[in-house]
Amino acid sequence: MIRPTAEGWAVHCVEEVTSTNDLCRALPEWNAVLAIRQTAGRGRTGKSWVSDAGGLWMSMVIPADGPRSRWEPLPLVMGWTLLGVLRQLGVKDLRLRWPNDVMVGDRKLAGLLVERYNEATAVIGLGINITNHPEHTSPELLGQSTRLKDLLPHVPKPESLADAILVATRRMQEKMVAQGFTAFVDEINAAWGQPRQVACELKDHTRQGTFCGIDQDGNLLMQDESGSTSALSAIEVRIMKEL
Repeated sequence: MIRPTAEGWAVHCVEEVTSTNDLCRALPEWNAVLAIRQTAGRGRTGKSWVSDAGGLWMSMVIPADGPRSRWEPLPLVMGWTLLGVLRQLGVKDLRLRWPNDVMVGDRKLAGLLVERYNEATAVIGLGINITNHPEHTSPELLGQSTRLKDLLPHVPKPESLADAILVATRRMQEKMVAQGFTAFVDEINAAWGQPRQVACELKDHTRQGTFCGIDQDGNLLMQDESGSTSALSAIEVRIMKEL
C-alpha cells in the first residue's frame, strides 16, 4: 500500500521486509518505506538491528545531488532532526551519540543508517523503539535500550510519528541545500550531553580520549591526556565506544 502525505512524500507501507533501506534502493526521491518488522535490519559497520513489531522502521529517499562532501555529515544532521521530533513529543534527557544514535541517558532509543546508492539521492534509514521488546530477541540489549512506552504517558502510533519525521526531514534537506552543514553544527554540538571518555577503533589501532563534539566539517574531535585535540573523520573511525 502507498500512502501519500501532505508534504509530498509517498509512503510504501509493508508488513515485513529484509531491510527498508534495501527496498528504497530503487525508489525515487521523496519516497519512503515503513515496515512493521525487518528481518535483516542493519546499522553502521553492518551491525544487526533488532526490528521487531512495535517499533518504527522506516527509510526515506531524499535528493542529495551536488558535491558528495556536502552530504557526508548527513547522519549527524539527521540525528539532530530526529532528536527535535522526539523532544516535541515530550521525551526528556535526550542526547546524541556519535555518529548516528539517539540516546536517553545511557540507553539507546533510536539509530540511523545513511547509504548512497547513486549520486543523486541518499537513503536515510531509522529505527525507533516504541512498544517493542528488542531484548526478547537479543538478551544482551537488556538494560542497553529503551522505548517510548517507558518514557511517555501516551505513546504515538508509528504512522503519526513517521509523518512528523517526514515533515522534519524535508525541512532539514531544504536547509542543507540552502545553508549547508555549518548551519547545524552549533546545535548538534549542544546535543551530545556531558563530556565523555571514549575509545575510537581506527584501522590498525585504538585511541582513547575525551569526546569534544564535531568541527565545521563534521569530523569527530577528541582530546588526549596532554590536552591536544585531533579531528577524526567518520571514514577513519570504525567504532566509537563510550567508556
